Amino acid sequence: MVAPRLQIVTRRPYASFYVGVLGGLLHTKSWVDLRYLDDFDGIEFNRRLGGGRIRPVTSLSQEVLVPLLDCVAGAEDTTRLQERAIRDELARLR
Repeated sequence: MVAPRLQIVTRRPYASFYVGVLGGLLHTKSWVDLRYLDDFDGIEFNRRLGGGRIRPVTSLSQEVLVPLLDCVAGAEDTTRLQERAIRDELARLR
């Protein structure tokens, strides 16, 4: 698969990361939403994942994941602690 053209979109209504057309169920132009999830509940997510209500549909290749994580690490609402953890993971991926 050819690497998608990657870019950060910071215009309104919110920041997102364009990953292009990845194929499979993501057969149209796709973005990763970089907004803060103030209503995310990890316990509920894992319950739904375990119960089959949420299911993984694809995995991001390293050629997509590395620039995405680099972008997220530099996002304006990423804390220093989060940035350090992301950059540590990036070092392992590279």
